[in-house]
Amino acid sequence: MKKHYLLAVVMLVAVIAAIFLVKSPPQEHDEPFRIGVVTWVGFGPLYVARDKGFFDEEGVKVEIQRIEDLGALRGALASGKLDAIVHTVDSWASAAAEGLPAVCVLKIDQSFGGDGIVADSSIKTIADLKGKSVAFPRGLAGHFFLLHLMKQSGLSADDIKERYMEAADAAAAFIAKKVDAAVTWEPFLSEAGQTDNGHIIATTADYPGLITDILIVRKSVVSSRPADIKRVLKGWFRAVDFTAQNGPEAAAIMERNFGIEVAEVEGMLSGLRFSSLEENIAAFGDNDAESPIVKTFNSAGQVYSDAGLIKSPVSGAQYFDGSFLRALK
Repeated sequence: MKKHYLLAVVMLVAVIAAIFLVKSPPQEHDEPFRIGVVTWVGFGPLYVARDKGFFDEEGVKVEIQRIEDLGALRGALASGKLDAIVHTVDSWASAAAEGLPAVCVLKIDQSFGGDGIVADSSIKTIADLKGKSVAFPRGLAGHFFLLHLMKQSGLSADDIKERYMEAADAAAAFIAKKVDAAVTWEPFLSEAGQTDNGHIIATTADYPGLITDILIVRKSVVSSRPADIKRVLKGWFRAVDFTAQNGPEAAAIMERNFGIEVAEVEGMLSGLRFSSLEENIAAFGDNDAESPIVKTFNSAGQVYSDAGLIKSPVSGAQYFDGSFLRALK
């Protein structure tokens, strides 16, 4: 009887150990995988994955740091204080041209109406911006959005009166009638567009894929922690699925971590589209010049070069690695 009891105990311990091994794969490194973000709900699933335990269950400890200044964010990655940071494709084209040693491994989301251009009633089209004063954040995604649309309409940066300011300030300046137009994002875009003399002339819903958020990883980390990168991506996609299926709980997690009210979180989420694994694989393609995400990168580099924001653009193919995504299929 005692022998049978001991055997049962041993078997129970073995089963429990097996369960823990399945739930928590061995970690590749003891130190956490450190990701730098800015305040934007598109990056919220990172907090969802951390707080719901998805990263832990995949076998990687993730530490998230918020650094609002873009230069400081890039510096932390370059110096080794961070392993990965969030960016937009256009800002990645700028950073890569300046020598930031990293590669993009994930397409996070794309703006779908969350960014746009508001103008007074005399301005009906992008071409009508010629000679007008336009407020926008310099060197950020809205700047690229504006320059890209102007280029399509035969205009250059010299054709407008540039007014550099933050997105919220740009909207406020427009509402106060201090500028003729402004490039901003939600909720400021809708607020400015609802004024008596204001209307929205273009949004990213009309140009899907133009403003795209991504995750870039330091090159040395790509070499030293490939398994952890895959674990981070697995946790990310689980969090995106959770956010789609459990919106209120996900929004509450984002509210807690970003300090943004749930209603505002939900409003911002409505202006973007998270990219699925399948959409990621399609966007990365073969990492060549014909890949959709590389085309956007190359276009941004050329636009920024033409505007004098970078000395010369770099070819995007070497700055994207879709192998981690394909390994998840």
